[in-house]
Order: sequence, then C-alpha cells, then structure tokens
Amino acid sequence: MSKASELFGDFAQAVDRLAEACERVAADATGDALKAIQSVAGTEGVVVRSPKTALAHALQAGWAQDEGLWFRMLEARNLCSHTYDEVVANEVAAEVRGFLPALRALRSGLPQVSE
Repeated sequence: MSKASELFGDFAQAVDRLAEACERVAADATGDALKAIQSVAGTEGVVVRSPKTALAHALQAGWAQDEGLWFRMLEARNLCSHTYDEVVANEVAAEVRGFLPALRALRSGLPQVSE
C-alpha cells in the first residue's frame, strides 16, 4: 500500500468517526434537552410522558421556538438511536451546527429550578 493510499484511508476513517461523533452529540444533546423539559414541566405540575409532548409543552410555554427545527432534531435523534447507516450519520452531522442555536435558546429559556 502506498503512503498516499494509507493517508487517504486514515483521512476517510477520520471523516467517518467525526460524522458518527456529531451524530451521537446531537442525539445526546437533544435527548438531554427533552429530559430537562420533562423535569422542569414536572415542577410546574405538568406531566410529560413522551418526547413529542415534552417538545409541544416547551413550544407552548415559550421555552423553545422554531417548531420545525425542533421536530427535525427529534427526528435526527430517533434516526441516530435506531439506525446505523453512514448516509444518515453524514446527514445528521451536516445539520448539527444548525441545532446549536435552538439548544442554546432552550437553555436560556427554561426556567431555573432550585434544589
């Protein structure tokens, strides 16, 4: 194997690992956001039993905006959790940066819960 071929193979593997890492980070951040919404809603007496109802409550309460983006994030999380497909990983990885503003806005918009 030539040096160039070996370096290209290393590079290709690195790109694949990066896509997988981005996919996992997006799934983890979205999952944690949904759990935080569920927990905060619970402190307000609202029972949230599913990710979709958590998201619906956050949107209604004004904690989250951009419904379409949040549902895309939820879809990406579900795909990441149940699919092991390079094409899906690459699609989600390409979208991850676009998820960050919504996650930051939720972090700012969620009421703080005191212990």
